[in-house]
Amino acid sequence: MTADRASLPEKLERGARWAVPVLIGLMAVHGVWAARGLFADGSFYLLNILSTDTFLDFDPARWFAPIVTQAPVLLASHLGVTDIAALIRFQSFGLIAIPLAIWVGALAAQWRKPLYWAFVAMFAVVQLNSGFMAVGEYLLAYALVALSAAVLLREELLRWWQLAVLAVSAVVLLLSYEALAHLGLVLLAITVARIVGVRGMGPAGPRGKRAVLAVLAVLYACAAALAVRSILHPRDPFNAANAADLLTPLKQDGQLVISTAIAVLAVGVLLIRGGARGNVLAVVLAVVLAVASTVLLLPAVWAAPALHYLARTLAGLALFGLLCGAVLVQIVTARRSPDGTPSPHPARLAWIAPFALVCAQIVPFTVHTAGFADWTAEFEQVVVSGSGTIPIAGSGLDPKATASYGWAWTNPIMSTLLQQNRDQGIIASAPAAAAASATWLPDPLPRPLPRFAKSTSLFP
Repeated sequence: MTADRASLPEKLERGARWAVPVLIGLMAVHGVWAARGLFADGSFYLLNILSTDTFLDFDPARWFAPIVTQAPVLLASHLGVTDIAALIRFQSFGLIAIPLAIWVGALAAQWRKPLYWAFVAMFAVVQLNSGFMAVGEYLLAYALVALSAAVLLREELLRWWQLAVLAVSAVVLLLSYEALAHLGLVLLAITVARIVGVRGMGPAGPRGKRAVLAVLAVLYACAAALAVRSILHPRDPFNAANAADLLTPLKQDGQLVISTAIAVLAVGVLLIRGGARGNVLAVVLAVVLAVASTVLLLPAVWAAPALHYLARTLAGLALFGLLCGAVLVQIVTARRSPDGTPSPHPARLAWIAPFALVCAQIVPFTVHTAGFADWTAEFEQVVVSGSGTIPIAGSGLDPKATASYGWAWTNPIMSTLLQQNRDQGIIASAPAAAAASATWLPDPLPRPLPRFAKSTSLFP
């Protein structure tokens, strides 16, 4: 059916499909403007980069992910950008815009295909529940896994440039994050299924392309093995135990639990067979799930920014489960079709649920991003108008906002970055956090190299 003769439901679906990447683009712009790259450990990373003028090799088991996300700020510095305020935004671009662009790439790989909305659901659950702490390597890893799966699940013969994208992604995933222990196995299974010709997985192609797929399978297996090794021999046992704590986010993060349940059911709707009864059932379930998504608009359900970090492991497990569901949808819908090609619309209006979910999830994410910008602007004003060491309790910063957007031990680090000269204020860390970080944090703190200076306000 031509575009001018499309039915109203098809026009609505097309508009919603375009709206998702537009919203993601706006999220990227907002996050970079808000300098969300400074949140939590981000200021520590940036100070180290500006004091050494090179990549921060914080964890060898994740080394390839920081190369990608730190490249923009280092490239800018080597091209002559010396204003720290500008470099803060370059850092935020690398940490925020790059993973979001990769998610858009995953959606583009499934454009006008049944699994498009499954990947929208994945984005809503994974990025919007764990993405506020932009410095986490897991954000790039999860985005690359989604992109790789979206390309591999295309039912057409893959082009060489698509195989090149998969190869680059697979190399980065070798040393990116421990969740590849299970996510790498999903990519391995999809790749092997494509090679052996499982119906719905798409053709492997001629010998050269089959060889590339075989290499990809080896890389995914290696990524999984390296991730398992990192889990068994962690760099920081305390941090590893924190990541393995699944009960705390399950108990405290209602947003994560509700959105994951809705996403799983929304992907399940894609399995409903088309036809009169199937469409009615799909519409009913999709509308119910869309209405259920409005619960996520209630502030009482919203996860605090710190919970995004605690949710990182559960978000990876949710991505694993949703990817398995997407594979199931691909195989089941292909078997229903006589030629083995998945139907473009397995169930009418099934898209409503994931679209409502992503819209609902974006609201708290946007509110928190704006809140972080406001708090950081207030933090900057206290620093540039003060002098000496300023106790956090006497800084005048909003205690509620500080509890939400501050990281207990990074206040002196953020102060150093936001100073316009060395005589300005340094906001002290919370006492307990200062005592804990004193065992490993350099004293005095490193300073940006002399050529770097904050010549403009971050938030004029």
